[in-house]
Amino acid sequence: MHRAAVDHRPRHRASRQRGHVVVGRSVHRVLGTLVGIAVTHLVLAAEPPAWVLAVAVAAATLVAESFTAHHHGLAVVGITPVAVVTSHLAAPAPIGPTVGDRVVESALGLLVALLLVLAVHALSAPARPAGTVRTD
Repeated sequence: MHRAAVDHRPRHRASRQRGHVVVGRSVHRVLGTLVGIAVTHLVLAAEPPAWVLAVAVAAATLVAESFTAHHHGLAVVGITPVAVVTSHLAAPAPIGPTVGDRVVESALGLLVALLLVLAVHALSAPARPAGTVRTD
């Protein structure tokens, strides 16, 4: 392999860049979930018949599929209603606890992702002699 083809970036910089991607996707996921939960709440609060819920699931699936490859946060706006409404169709439950559980699960997912990014970043940072200052 030619030397010019080798990535000469320090490992900690590459790790930090991946960390930013993970954090960004996690934040997009939480924000998309919150918007998706709001949409879901509006749909379920009206207590529509099952056929209307099926149409809502189809529309949300279209949104999810349209944005999955381009923007994770927008895709989750569609994924959340699909998951919650199909669960509601299978086993109807009060809307409040269902919505609350989904928000808590997403917040926990964000917390776990952030902790993992911080741990990986700390483990991949190069060792520095004592008394030196980080310049990056």
